[in-house]
Amino acid sequence: MQDTAEILAARWEIMAELERQGELQPISVRTTDATIAEYAEILITSIKIFQTARQAIFAAEEQYNRDIERRIETDGRVIDPSMPVRFSGAITDIAAIIERAGCELNELNQRMEQLSDSATFGQSSYYEEQARSALTNARKIIEIAELHPQTHLWLVWINESLSQASQIHYKTMEQNRFENHNDGVFTYVAHPPLVVATVGCTATIEEVGAFYLNKFTDRSHEPDNTSSKEVLRDLKATYERAEPELVDEIIETVVNARNDLSHYVTRREGAVPIDDMGRYIEICQACVKMTGILVREMADLRLEQFHQQVISSQ
Repeated sequence: MQDTAEILAARWEIMAELERQGELQPISVRTTDATIAEYAEILITSIKIFQTARQAIFAAEEQYNRDIERRIETDGRVIDPSMPVRFSGAITDIAAIIERAGCELNELNQRMEQLSDSATFGQSSYYEEQARSALTNARKIIEIAELHPQTHLWLVWINESLSQASQIHYKTMEQNRFENHNDGVFTYVAHPPLVVATVGCTATIEEVGAFYLNKFTDRSHEPDNTSSKEVLRDLKATYERAEPELVDEIIETVVNARNDLSHYVTRREGAVPIDDMGRYIEICQACVKMTGILVREMADLRLEQFHQQVISSQ
Protein backbone atom coordinates (compact mmCIF):
# COMPACT_ATOMS: atom_id res chain seq x y z
CA MET A 1 0.00 0.00 0.00
CA GLN A 2 2.83 2.38 0.84
CA ASP A 3 4.50 1.66 -2.52
CA THR A 4 1.23 2.46 -4.29
CA ALA A 5 0.91 5.69 -2.36
CA GLU A 6 4.43 6.75 -3.27
CA ILE A 7 3.84 5.94 -6.95
CA LEU A 8 0.63 7.97 -7.03
CA ALA A 9 2.23 10.88 -5.20
CA ALA A 10 5.20 10.79 -7.57
CA ARG A 11 2.85 10.77 -10.54
CA TRP A 12 1.09 13.86 -9.21
CA GLU A 13 4.38 15.65 -8.56
CA ILE A 14 5.52 14.87 -12.12
CA MET A 15 2.27 16.10 -13.68
CA ALA A 16 2.39 19.29 -11.61
CA GLU A 17 6.05 19.90 -12.43
CA LEU A 18 5.39 19.53 -16.15
CA GLU A 19 2.61 22.12 -15.86
CA ARG A 20 4.83 24.48 -13.87
CA GLN A 21 8.04 24.18 -15.89
CA GLY A 22 7.05 22.62 -19.21
CA GLU A 23 9.74 20.01 -18.67
CA LEU A 24 10.56 17.40 -16.06
CA GLN A 25 12.74 18.45 -13.16
CA PRO A 26 13.86 16.35 -10.18
CA ILE A 27 10.88 15.77 -7.90
CA SER A 28 10.38 14.30 -4.46
CA VAL A 29 7.43 12.84 -2.59
CA ARG A 30 6.60 14.93 0.49
CA THR A 31 5.84 11.95 2.75
CA THR A 32 5.87 8.17 2.70
CA ASP A 33 2.61 7.85 4.63
CA ALA A 34 0.37 5.29 2.94
CA THR A 35 -2.70 7.50 3.48
CA ILE A 36 -1.50 9.95 0.82
CA ALA A 37 -2.72 7.60 -1.92
CA GLU A 38 -6.32 8.84 -1.77
CA TYR A 39 -5.22 12.47 -1.77
CA ALA A 40 -2.83 11.89 -4.66
CA GLU A 41 -5.60 10.28 -6.70
CA ILE A 42 -7.80 13.34 -6.14
CA LEU A 43 -4.95 15.59 -7.25
CA ILE A 44 -4.27 13.51 -10.36
CA THR A 45 -7.95 13.54 -11.33
CA SER A 46 -8.21 17.27 -10.70
CA ILE A 47 -5.28 18.10 -12.97
CA LYS A 48 -6.86 15.97 -15.70
CA ILE A 49 -10.01 18.07 -15.27
CA PHE A 50 -7.89 21.22 -15.53
CA GLN A 51 -6.17 20.02 -18.70
CA THR A 52 -9.38 18.82 -20.36
CA ALA A 53 -11.19 22.07 -19.55
CA ARG A 54 -8.28 24.19 -20.73
CA GLN A 55 -8.13 22.32 -24.01
CA ALA A 56 -11.87 22.77 -24.60
CA ILE A 57 -11.73 26.47 -23.70
CA PHE A 58 -8.77 27.19 -25.97
CA ALA A 59 -10.27 25.13 -28.81
CA ALA A 60 -13.62 26.94 -28.63
CA GLU A 61 -11.90 30.32 -28.69
CA GLU A 62 -9.74 29.26 -31.63
CA GLN A 63 -12.76 28.12 -33.64
CA TYR A 64 -14.63 31.32 -32.85
CA ASN A 65 -11.68 33.51 -33.82
CA ARG A 66 -11.24 31.61 -37.09
CA ASP A 67 -14.91 32.04 -37.85
CA ILE A 68 -14.60 35.80 -37.39
CA GLU A 69 -11.60 35.85 -39.75
CA ARG A 70 -13.53 33.88 -42.38
CA ARG A 71 -16.45 36.27 -42.16
CA ILE A 72 -14.14 39.23 -42.70
CA GLU A 73 -12.49 37.54 -45.68
CA THR A 74 -15.55 36.02 -47.35
CA ASP A 75 -18.54 37.95 -45.97
CA GLY A 76 -19.87 34.82 -44.31
CA ARG A 77 -19.04 31.16 -44.77
CA VAL A 78 -21.60 28.47 -45.52
CA ILE A 79 -20.75 24.92 -44.54
CA ASP A 80 -23.02 23.43 -47.22
CA PRO A 81 -25.19 25.53 -49.56
CA SER A 82 -27.59 22.61 -49.95
CA MET A 83 -28.48 22.71 -46.26
CA PRO A 84 -31.88 24.25 -45.51
CA VAL A 85 -30.31 26.40 -42.78
CA ARG A 86 -27.11 28.35 -43.34
CA PHE A 87 -24.39 28.01 -40.75
CA SER A 88 -20.62 28.21 -40.63
CA GLY A 89 -18.25 25.35 -39.98
CA ALA A 90 -17.50 26.77 -36.53
CA ILE A 91 -20.98 25.67 -35.44
CA THR A 92 -20.24 21.98 -35.92
CA ASP A 93 -16.65 22.31 -34.74
CA ILE A 94 -17.59 23.94 -31.43
CA ALA A 95 -20.51 21.53 -31.00
CA ALA A 96 -18.04 18.65 -31.32
CA ILE A 97 -15.79 20.27 -28.70
CA ILE A 98 -18.76 20.57 -26.34
CA GLU A 99 -19.77 16.94 -26.80
CA ARG A 100 -16.26 15.54 -26.42
CA ALA A 101 -15.21 17.68 -23.46
CA GLY A 102 -18.58 17.22 -21.78
CA CYS A 103 -18.26 13.44 -21.78
CA GLU A 104 -14.66 13.53 -20.55
CA LEU A 105 -15.35 16.05 -17.80
CA ASN A 106 -18.44 14.18 -16.66
CA GLU A 107 -16.44 10.97 -16.26
CA LEU A 108 -13.61 12.76 -14.46
CA ASN A 109 -16.04 14.59 -12.20
CA GLN A 110 -17.77 11.34 -11.24
CA ARG A 111 -14.39 9.82 -10.45
CA MET A 112 -13.38 12.83 -8.36
CA GLU A 113 -16.64 12.74 -6.39
CA GLN A 114 -16.14 9.03 -5.68
CA LEU A 115 -12.62 9.71 -4.44
CA SER A 116 -13.85 12.61 -2.33
CA ASP A 117 -16.55 10.49 -0.71
CA SER A 118 -14.13 7.69 0.16
CA ALA A 119 -11.21 9.84 1.30
CA THR A 120 -10.41 10.29 4.98
CA PHE A 121 -9.92 13.94 5.82
CA GLY A 122 -8.56 15.35 9.05
CA GLN A 123 -4.89 14.33 8.77
CA SER A 124 -3.66 17.93 8.28
CA SER A 125 -0.99 16.78 5.85
CA TYR A 126 0.43 18.61 2.82
CA TYR A 127 -1.30 16.32 0.34
CA GLU A 128 -4.61 16.55 2.17
CA GLU A 129 -4.56 20.35 2.01
CA GLN A 130 -3.68 20.14 -1.67
CA ALA A 131 -6.52 17.68 -2.28
CA ARG A 132 -9.02 19.95 -0.52
CA SER A 133 -7.96 22.87 -2.68
CA ALA A 134 -8.08 20.68 -5.79
CA LEU A 135 -11.66 19.60 -5.08
CA THR A 136 -12.83 23.19 -4.70
CA ASN A 137 -11.00 24.52 -7.73
CA ALA A 138 -11.82 21.57 -9.99
CA ARG A 139 -15.54 22.10 -9.40
CA LYS A 140 -15.13 25.74 -10.39
CA ILE A 141 -13.22 24.70 -13.50
CA ILE A 142 -16.00 22.31 -14.54
CA GLU A 143 -18.60 25.08 -14.19
CA ILE A 144 -16.78 27.48 -16.48
CA ALA A 145 -15.75 24.72 -18.89
CA GLU A 146 -19.43 24.04 -19.51
CA LEU A 147 -20.44 27.70 -19.85
CA HIS A 148 -17.53 28.91 -21.99
CA PRO A 149 -17.83 26.71 -25.13
CA GLN A 150 -21.64 26.83 -25.02
CA THR A 151 -21.45 30.63 -24.96
CA HIS A 152 -19.09 30.69 -27.94
CA LEU A 153 -21.48 28.42 -29.85
CA TRP A 154 -24.28 30.90 -29.21
CA LEU A 155 -22.07 33.80 -30.25
CA VAL A 156 -21.31 32.15 -33.60
CA TRP A 157 -25.04 31.64 -34.16
CA ILE A 158 -25.68 35.30 -33.32
CA ASN A 159 -23.00 36.45 -35.77
CA GLU A 160 -24.40 34.16 -38.48
CA SER A 161 -27.94 35.43 -37.87
CA LEU A 162 -26.85 39.07 -37.91
CA SER A 163 -25.10 38.41 -41.21
CA GLN A 164 -28.26 36.94 -42.70
CA ALA A 165 -30.43 39.77 -41.38
CA SER A 166 -27.94 42.29 -42.76
CA GLN A 167 -28.10 40.69 -46.20
CA ILE A 168 -31.90 40.81 -46.15
CA HIS A 169 -31.66 44.46 -45.13
CA TYR A 170 -29.29 45.17 -48.03
CA LYS A 171 -31.52 43.45 -50.57
CA THR A 172 -34.53 45.30 -49.24
CA MET A 173 -32.91 48.74 -49.23
CA GLU A 174 -30.39 48.66 -52.09
CA GLN A 175 -31.87 46.15 -54.52
CA ASN A 176 -35.53 47.00 -53.97
CA ARG A 177 -36.29 43.30 -53.66
CA PHE A 178 -39.66 44.11 -52.11
CA GLU A 179 -40.41 47.27 -54.05
CA ASN A 180 -44.10 46.42 -54.25
CA HIS A 181 -44.34 46.59 -50.46
CA ASN A 182 -43.68 49.28 -47.89
CA ASP A 183 -40.66 49.19 -45.57
CA GLY A 184 -42.70 47.54 -42.82
CA VAL A 185 -42.41 44.21 -44.62
CA PHE A 186 -38.71 43.98 -43.68
CA THR A 187 -39.18 42.80 -40.10
CA TYR A 188 -41.55 40.06 -41.24
CA VAL A 189 -39.17 38.83 -43.95
CA ALA A 190 -36.11 39.05 -41.68
CA HIS A 191 -37.97 37.51 -38.76
CA PRO A 192 -36.07 34.14 -38.40
CA PRO A 193 -32.50 35.52 -38.21
CA LEU A 194 -33.63 38.49 -36.14
CA VAL A 195 -35.25 36.18 -33.60
CA VAL A 196 -32.12 34.02 -33.31
CA ALA A 197 -29.80 37.02 -32.96
CA THR A 198 -32.06 38.82 -30.50
CA VAL A 199 -32.85 35.83 -28.29
CA GLY A 200 -29.21 34.73 -28.47
CA CYS A 201 -28.01 38.13 -27.25
CA THR A 202 -30.37 38.22 -24.29
CA ALA A 203 -29.78 34.55 -23.42
CA THR A 204 -26.00 34.99 -23.27
CA ILE A 205 -26.35 38.23 -21.34
CA GLU A 206 -28.61 36.57 -18.78
CA GLU A 207 -26.63 33.36 -18.26
CA VAL A 208 -23.08 34.68 -18.59
CA GLY A 209 -23.96 37.85 -16.71
CA ALA A 210 -25.75 36.03 -13.89
CA PHE A 211 -22.84 33.57 -13.60
CA TYR A 212 -20.41 36.46 -13.21
CA LEU A 213 -22.60 38.30 -10.73
CA ASN A 214 -23.22 35.18 -8.61
CA LYS A 215 -19.63 33.93 -8.62
CA PHE A 216 -17.55 37.09 -8.64
CA THR A 217 -19.63 39.84 -6.99
CA ASP A 218 -21.95 40.30 -4.02
CA ARG A 219 -24.99 40.40 -6.34
CA SER A 220 -27.32 37.41 -6.59
CA HIS A 221 -29.54 36.16 -9.42
CA GLU A 222 -31.58 32.96 -9.55
CA PRO A 223 -30.09 31.09 -12.56
CA ASP A 224 -33.46 29.66 -13.64
CA ASN A 225 -35.33 32.94 -13.26
CA THR A 226 -33.11 35.69 -14.64
CA SER A 227 -34.12 39.05 -16.08
CA SER A 228 -32.08 40.64 -18.86
CA LYS A 229 -32.76 44.12 -17.56
CA GLU A 230 -31.81 43.29 -13.96
CA VAL A 231 -28.66 41.44 -15.01
CA LEU A 232 -27.61 44.31 -17.28
CA ARG A 233 -28.20 46.88 -14.55
CA ASP A 234 -26.07 44.90 -12.11
CA LEU A 235 -23.38 44.44 -14.76
CA LYS A 236 -23.38 48.20 -15.30
CA ALA A 237 -22.72 48.63 -11.58
CA THR A 238 -20.04 45.94 -11.19
CA TYR A 239 -18.35 45.12 -14.52
CA GLU A 240 -15.93 47.69 -15.88
CA ARG A 241 -16.51 46.74 -19.52
CA ALA A 242 -20.27 47.26 -19.23
CA GLU A 243 -20.39 50.84 -20.49
CA PRO A 244 -23.42 52.59 -18.93
CA GLU A 245 -24.68 54.23 -22.14
CA LEU A 246 -24.29 51.01 -24.10
CA VAL A 247 -26.09 48.98 -21.43
CA ASP A 248 -28.99 51.41 -21.48
CA GLU A 249 -29.15 51.16 -25.27
CA ILE A 250 -29.09 47.35 -25.12
CA ILE A 251 -32.05 47.44 -22.75
CA GLU A 252 -33.99 49.90 -24.90
CA THR A 253 -33.39 48.08 -28.19
CA VAL A 254 -32.35 44.43 -27.91
CA VAL A 255 -34.21 43.51 -24.72
CA ASN A 256 -37.38 45.28 -25.76
CA ALA A 257 -37.17 43.74 -29.25
CA ARG A 258 -36.76 40.32 -27.62
CA ASN A 259 -39.97 40.88 -25.68
CA ASP A 260 -41.84 41.82 -28.86
CA LEU A 261 -40.38 39.08 -31.07
CA SER A 262 -40.60 36.19 -28.64
CA HIS A 263 -43.76 36.96 -26.69
CA TYR A 264 -46.13 38.49 -29.21
CA VAL A 265 -47.58 37.49 -32.57
CA THR A 266 -48.67 40.99 -33.56
CA ARG A 267 -45.64 43.15 -32.67
CA ARG A 268 -43.09 42.09 -35.25
CA GLU A 269 -43.52 45.10 -37.51
CA GLY A 270 -42.21 47.59 -34.99
CA ALA A 271 -39.69 45.36 -33.21
CA VAL A 272 -36.72 46.32 -35.42
CA PRO A 273 -37.64 49.09 -37.90
CA ILE A 274 -35.75 48.91 -41.19
CA ASP A 275 -34.22 52.38 -40.72
CA ASP A 276 -32.77 51.29 -37.36
CA MET A 277 -31.32 48.01 -38.62
CA GLY A 278 -27.73 49.23 -38.97
CA ARG A 279 -27.59 50.49 -35.40
CA TYR A 280 -29.44 47.41 -34.14
CA ILE A 281 -26.76 45.15 -35.61
CA GLU A 282 -24.05 47.28 -33.98
CA ILE A 283 -25.73 46.96 -30.59
CA CYS A 284 -26.10 43.19 -30.97
CA GLN A 285 -22.42 42.99 -31.91
CA ALA A 286 -21.62 44.98 -28.77
CA CYS A 287 -23.57 42.38 -26.76
CA VAL A 288 -21.52 39.63 -28.39
CA LYS A 289 -18.28 41.44 -27.61
CA MET A 290 -19.18 42.14 -23.99
CA THR A 291 -20.38 38.62 -23.14
CA GLY A 292 -17.55 37.03 -25.12
CA ILE A 293 -14.89 39.00 -23.27
CA LEU A 294 -16.59 38.39 -19.93
CA VAL A 295 -16.77 34.61 -20.31
CA ARG A 296 -13.16 34.50 -21.50
CA GLU A 297 -12.00 36.58 -18.55
CA MET A 298 -13.81 34.27 -16.13
CA ALA A 299 -12.33 31.18 -17.78
CA ASP A 300 -8.82 32.65 -17.67
CA LEU A 301 -9.28 33.53 -14.00
CA ARG A 302 -10.49 30.04 -13.05
CA LEU A 303 -7.58 28.42 -14.89
CA GLU A 304 -5.13 30.81 -13.25
CA GLN A 305 -6.62 30.16 -9.81
CA PHE A 306 -6.28 26.40 -10.26
CA HIS A 307 -2.69 26.80 -11.39
CA GLN A 308 -1.76 29.04 -8.46
CA GLN A 309 -3.70 27.29 -5.70
CA VAL A 310 -3.19 23.67 -6.73
CA ILE A 311 -0.38 23.19 -9.23
CA SER A 312 2.03 25.88 -8.06
CA SER A 313 1.12 25.88 -4.36
CA GLN A 314 4.01 24.77 -2.18
